[in-house]
Amino acid sequence: RDVIGHGTGVAGVAGAVVNDNYGTFGTGFMCKIMPIKVATADGRIVNTLQAMLYAAQNGCSILNLSLGRAGIGLRFEQEFINYLVATYDVLI
Repeated sequence: RDVIGHGTGVAGVAGAVVNDNYGTFGTGFMCKIMPIKVATADGRIVNTLQAMLYAAQNGCSILNLSLGRAGIGLRFEQEFINYLVATYDVLI
């Protein structure tokens, strides 16, 4: 269950069908989506790096993350992202 609703909405925009009689279309039409929950029941974000690794190891080629924290970039997180890109050839 997506308690925040954001992930479900983003996945819907990415994977929406073409010619759906509403005039919308997905930016990733015909893509496969692997939803991975990283929010607790009270909306806290947890286990993000583990989720990214799981997705990369299980064939995802694009990882969409809505985690913005302006001005709070951590070196470890960037190094982990660099590792995923180099090792699994993913686009983040």
